[in-house]
Amino acid sequence: MLRNILLGTATAMCLMAVLAQAQTPTTGQISGVVNDPSGAVVAGVSLTASDSAGVERTVSTDEQGHYTFPLLPPGTYKIEAERTGFANATFENVTVRITEITTLNVPLTVAAQKQSIEVTTEPPMVQTETPARGDVIQSREIRQLPLATRNFQQLLTLTAGTSAAIPNSSDLGRGDTAFNVNGNRTLSNAVVINGVDASSIGTGSTPNLAVPATDSLEEFIVQTNLYDASQGRNSGSVVAAVTRSGSNEFHGNLYEFLRNTDLDANNFFLNRAGVTRPPYHRNQFGGTLGGPVLRDRAWFFVSYQGTREVNATSLVNSISTVFVPADLSNDRSTATLNRLAASYLMPPCTSPFAALGCLSPTATTLLQAKLPNGQYIIPSAPHPIPIPKPFLLGVITVPYVSVPVVGTSRFQEDQFNTDFDVKLAESNRLSFKFFWADNPELQALYNSFGLGNALPVPGFGANTNFNQRVLSVDDIHILTPSLVNDLRFGWTTINTAAHPQEPFTSSQLGIASPLSSLFAGMPEISVANDFDLGASPFSDNSASEPSYTAADTISWIKGRHSLRIGAEFEHYELKETFNLYTRGQIFFLGQSGDPFKDFLGGYFDLTGLTIMGSGVNNRDNLSYDLAGFATDDWRVTNHLTLNLGLRYEYFSPFTEAQGRFVGLDQDAIKTATIPGAPVGDNTAIVGGFVQAGNATHPLPGVPLVQSSLVPPDKNNFAPRFGFAWQPSDNGHMVVRGGYGLYYDRPNSRFMNNQLLNFPYYTLAQAFATPIGNPFVQVPPPSAYPLTFNNPAVFPFGGPPAFLPAASALGPIQAIPANGIFPDIHDFRTPYVQQFSFGVQDEFANNWLTDISYVGSLGRKLFRLVDINQEYGPPIPTAAPLSPGLSSLVVQGFGVHLMQSSANSSYNSLQASLRKRFSYGLQFLAAYTYSHSIDDYSGDPTGTSDVTVVPGNQMVINNRASSDFDRRQRFVFSGFYELPHFYKSGGLGKQILDGWQLASIFTIQSGTPFSVLTNATAFVQARADANPAMPCNGIASGSTISRLNNYFNVACFTPATTIGDFGNTGRNILVGPGQRNVDLSILKFFPVTEKSYFQFRTEFFNAFNNVSFANPVNILASSSAGAVVATTTGPRVIQFALKFDF
Repeated sequence: MLRNILLGTATAMCLMAVLAQAQTPTTGQISGVVNDPSGAVVAGVSLTASDSAGVERTVSTDEQGHYTFPLLPPGTYKIEAERTGFANATFENVTVRITEITTLNVPLTVAAQKQSIEVTTEPPMVQTETPARGDVIQSREIRQLPLATRNFQQLLTLTAGTSAAIPNSSDLGRGDTAFNVNGNRTLSNAVVINGVDASSIGTGSTPNLAVPATDSLEEFIVQTNLYDASQGRNSGSVVAAVTRSGSNEFHGNLYEFLRNTDLDANNFFLNRAGVTRPPYHRNQFGGTLGGPVLRDRAWFFVSYQGTREVNATSLVNSISTVFVPADLSNDRSTATLNRLAASYLMPPCTSPFAALGCLSPTATTLLQAKLPNGQYIIPSAPHPIPIPKPFLLGVITVPYVSVPVVGTSRFQEDQFNTDFDVKLAESNRLSFKFFWADNPELQALYNSFGLGNALPVPGFGANTNFNQRVLSVDDIHILTPSLVNDLRFGWTTINTAAHPQEPFTSSQLGIASPLSSLFAGMPEISVANDFDLGASPFSDNSASEPSYTAADTISWIKGRHSLRIGAEFEHYELKETFNLYTRGQIFFLGQSGDPFKDFLGGYFDLTGLTIMGSGVNNRDNLSYDLAGFATDDWRVTNHLTLNLGLRYEYFSPFTEAQGRFVGLDQDAIKTATIPGAPVGDNTAIVGGFVQAGNATHPLPGVPLVQSSLVPPDKNNFAPRFGFAWQPSDNGHMVVRGGYGLYYDRPNSRFMNNQLLNFPYYTLAQAFATPIGNPFVQVPPPSAYPLTFNNPAVFPFGGPPAFLPAASALGPIQAIPANGIFPDIHDFRTPYVQQFSFGVQDEFANNWLTDISYVGSLGRKLFRLVDINQEYGPPIPTAAPLSPGLSSLVVQGFGVHLMQSSANSSYNSLQASLRKRFSYGLQFLAAYTYSHSIDDYSGDPTGTSDVTVVPGNQMVINNRASSDFDRRQRFVFSGFYELPHFYKSGGLGKQILDGWQLASIFTIQSGTPFSVLTNATAFVQARADANPAMPCNGIASGSTISRLNNYFNVACFTPATTIGDFGNTGRNILVGPGQRNVDLSILKFFPVTEKSYFQFRTEFFNAFNNVSFANPVNILASSSAGAVVATTTGPRVIQFALKFDF
């Protein structure tokens, strides 16, 4: 490994390369050329840059009249130029943005005697020295644009090339944003705060990361394409944020933001169902203070923000839609329930309950059970408008109705941010920054979906807590005027925890559970397509993710070359504790023809099952990164800059402290017949398992391999090339383009997929068991790790095997080995090739257009593939498997491998129009026309994301529009200060002056979706086209006119042949588009020259536009083809009062 690292660093230094846009994640640069009145360059000019704290830096122009201030902290600077024989030139308020180069060309005038000229012209807006794409969002925009939950992440999607759902003002808590950039997955974005990697190695996504309050942020940048080689680890975007610092003047603010239910509109579907507006109260308050500790030597900045929220409007955590029989009322007496069962042709049960086909006592108990607030856990049908289900019971059609249900969620946050800067010497500045936040919340609906497309009911949520800590130390040392060093250290930790709400125990419901002495709560009970009861099996867990960073960058200005060389090291640890499936899961998936009838009678069979989990419940996972880079921004001429480069990255595969990793070598799989097992289900794997080489409890007969299971990838060299060319002397236009290769650091999700793998954890599945005793008697956690020949665990003896019943003849219990394993032969670092070509034109003062082609190609992306795919029919049958599946390794055995085998492509036209602030107006309009294509879009974290394709392993048949593809997207953001009406004082001036409008307007296409047969544990095949009704499935009319039939369901039929994957394509239909307007009205009341009150009213979804979600795409669902949810909330009004000084 060391040899490769040294080779990569040496190669980079020889090339003197990397794409030169950025400086470091916390600094920017000012550069330019000094000319005399004739246009000739002037050498030997002394230039001084001073910031608001009085810190100065001095450089001189070279023989070509060029100068550079590298590695400058962000902020506004005064630039002074001085040379004998010329008048001194002063430029005020020159802005330095993180990772960007500000071009400031200095014209000098001849002076007979010493004099100074103040130049008010602002630097050009075009990027004349870099092809990198991205937008810096500064403090004015951060604090004045309307943000749905005042989360800066919501500003990330203002830039062309980004794609995301519209921020939802009704979201619980912080409203974190998951977004895609230029065809990359949501997990491919890096977040850097104060120069420290703040991303989650556990999830790789933006939720749960540190989110400093908007009033504590100086600025941030979203680098979307061809960003510089000092940034790595991810192939999507780099989000670099810097918090505020103190200055020589005291400054700060106090603020409070308030929302109240009485001001808001109602959810579209709740209003449609006659449900009154649920409560939503949010109060956010805080303040900031910054200033000098020792004037011109040391400065501080501190901030606090608190949030208190009661939310019953969240589309994810508070509102869902369930389906119940139209005859289910608030009369839950035994006699009434017996009549309900009779409508399903089911007689009352005798006591004790001993047979299927009658109303079980457990179902009766659940139907009669109430939450502490007096509501039935299974809601009644308030409006019996029949929605027929697609099944017949004798001659009776049982109608169902949709019932919106609401649970009240709560959120609380307290966060602190501190900064201390000290000037150790004129050439040395040291910065300490620390962020601290705690975010406890009650999620009333913790499950988004149970198995079988069932939405949860209230009462079984989870109490969660997320907290973040980010510490950064940044030492900028000016060694010489042309040599500057930036040394950074950082520590980040993300802690998460969840514990379920459990109003009932298993024993109260008459359900025997093998681990009830340890986990007393009731199991999750999922009635397919209808409702989901009980706590989520994932709602009892905790994790801690500490990481440590050290990085150094040295900048050297040498003639026409601006060189930077750097190295980075980061160490990760992920400590996890989880209790997965320890309370069990019970699924009713329609064996009788209707899942609700299964629930009433306790039917179990091939499409109805139970799962019980047990095993070692903690892991301690370790990894580290090494990276080296070198950069050269080469000014070939004053019109042409070339950016050439290379970055090398080594991502150490994860290991576990006690070696508790087990894998599967598909090339070594061996099978054997299990004595006594049913014919057709008597095959098991007896060879091919491997275990980590550092296992503290090695398994007899299982080969040891490397501790990480997968080999390290030592070939992560990332070449980059770019250019910026000015075709004219006026510098108003620049042609830019380039190519770069970017690697995507594997997060721990592949490792988390192994949490349920034998022998350290098992999921015991049972079929056709009685509802009162549904689970396999698994060993307690203390008995693990198990061995491969434990007869108490495997009823048929031998190694683990997945043994489903061939028919409904009797109960079958087994522990499967259908876990998720890394493919030890096909596991490499994913990478993306980025390329772009475009033109920037500052066609008028303060106006900039940018039109570009941007593309990318993804290779070796992660996907889950079942190398032993076997899909049974939606209706159980004892028919043999189709001949096409006869070559499977093991019938009924899911072997899910995580491979580096997916591909993607992205092509786009991106255009933007930016108006820099002048005459009270500033805005950015960004348009993207794009097409993202791949053969796997998902987050490979579970078997629900396994690639399902016709023809088994023919993954090329999955190539289609990405799940996140939005063909067109337009975003406008900006603000306008209304003209002053009164020049004199008095009441008129106080009323009419000081108004400002700010808005964000978004309109975008919908995302594609596939039509699926069902969503059972075994079948996720796509539907077949209906041969009796050839059509494309597209329905006509507006979205609101076809809410009940968004697409033509009659065009499709279920894939019912055993082993049928469906013959329709992936993502063949497109869901509804979205549009939204957020609006702020601000009024400023001056108090003194430097202090004022600000009162603001904000309207989120100001015109109450309804943005509908994709329709239900599962044919087995009673609501197939219908739109049953929205993606954004209704109009929400917020008031705020701020005092700034």
